Amino acid sequence: MAFFSCSSDDEPIFEPEGVESRAGDLSDASSLLVEENVSALTKATAEFLSTSAITYDMVKGLHNVVSQGLDLGLEEGAYFTELLASNNGVKKVAGFGDYHREIVDFAKLFEVSSISNYALQPAQIETLKKNSYQIYWPYSENWDGKTMPVIAFVPEDQNAEIITAYKIDGGKLVPMLVDENYAENNPVWIINKSDIPYEELPNFSNNELVQDGVAYLGGRCDEPGPVEIAGDKPVIGGGKPPVIQPLVMSVYLGGFMADHQYDSWIAGGSEFDITMAQYSGPYIIKEEDFNSKAVTVTTLRITRSRKDIKNKKWIYFDNCVLISEWFGNENNAAFQIIESDGGSKKNFESELTLTLAGKSFGYKVNLPFQSHDERIYRTVYTHNFIRSSNNNPNVPFEASGVHWTLPWVDGTIVDKYQ
Repeated sequence: MAFFSCSSDDEPIFEPEGVESRAGDLSDASSLLVEENVSALTKATAEFLSTSAITYDMVKGLHNVVSQGLDLGLEEGAYFTELLASNNGVKKVAGFGDYHREIVDFAKLFEVSSISNYALQPAQIETLKKNSYQIYWPYSENWDGKTMPVIAFVPEDQNAEIITAYKIDGGKLVPMLVDENYAENNPVWIINKSDIPYEELPNFSNNELVQDGVAYLGGRCDEPGPVEIAGDKPVIGGGKPPVIQPLVMSVYLGGFMADHQYDSWIAGGSEFDITMAQYSGPYIIKEEDFNSKAVTVTTLRITRSRKDIKNKKWIYFDNCVLISEWFGNENNAAFQIIESDGGSKKNFESELTLTLAGKSFGYKVNLPFQSHDERIYRTVYTHNFIRSSNNNPNVPFEASGVHWTLPWVDGTIVDKYQ
């Protein structure tokens, strides 16, 4: 990156080891391609980008992409999968707006990587693209719109409070130490690996918000719930008079706030998955109509930046449905909140019941999580508890630094086809 600033003659100059070998023989991939060594690959990438001709327009374009990601419910990062994609390549986040026009030159930087003293090998570039590496920009909302960032990498100790970043000073690559307080007040790019694999993201550019059963919530949730609330005199065109079925309750995610940082500052903000599961069949009164496999599992994902968490910022939703149809004879529902950190996919089995003709029938639901996740809260809510004064939208639930509300609404279902 073309940083230029005044410096004293006695300021230390940093010359990384191995520069000549990188600029010379690049045929030995074993010494540089460190797909499993996140620290080594991110360090090499930080050195390369710091000495590349990154322009102000590129920084502005990347900031736009990061801001767009925040609006869509992602952390403050830009995936190399998108930064290095061709003009016609699919960009799930950057393609949502016109911002890809401003970052297209990023790919050109890597195309001429072989002539740099800090060159990246083609195999390393492919690793950045295919393994969900990103440029993470903590506290991006604080950027003054002018200052060029320094570029840091993930150290061997991924929980380190102080890390190394690079800048160009007097035409030389110079290291500097930065911490979270510095990043809060000055732009810092951190080359790291996202906890959320790129392939698990919805294609936001195609107006998709759900992928693999997980709905991403940004600063809004405007998808209407599937329950049709009947008025005093429901109007339905043609046919027989409507049949009004028993009272149905819908449960929503009302508000959410986190005041605990679950990840180190160099890893990013926190992604929370809120899951609720219960019986999903139609209202039934006969035993023979009961289907123990008819269950619905709804997962909503909320990403909070470190700034949001530090400021204890609440986010509120209007129509984020967790349970659309909860009838009175469905006794309970499973509930879970996790902070997502990736890993192998697993399920927690929870047993629920419903009542038919005075008899209780059990069935099982699976609450999804991953092996590296932080389990924050898991419980079974009863139908009566949700409806009681103990569930007060003005008095949030709280567990392990996470706060939430579960408002509910009663309605009746209008059967249009009777």
